[in-house]
Amino acid sequence: MTARFPPPERFVSGAGEVELIEPPCANCVHRQSLLTCAAFPQRIPIIILIGENNHREPFPGDHGIQFEPLPRQPTGPPELRSG
Repeated sequence: MTARFPPPERFVSGAGEVELIEPPCANCVHRQSLLTCAAFPQRIPIIILIGENNHREPFPGDHGIQFEPLPRQPTGPPELRSG
């Protein structure tokens, strides 16, 4: 019998299956560290870190800076990339 593994966005622990959520911060141009960014230089609010707010709209204390996606990186073999 072949071993079955959970999808990469899930983690199974002794307590059961837990869904892992990647916050929008992980793919934002303003990110500075794990818990800080240009909008929140002291600490990103927990509601954004846990993914309940995607920070695409103004949020109290964000200094007028909202989520902006990182530029897309080309993928695949170099000879097949366009541009």
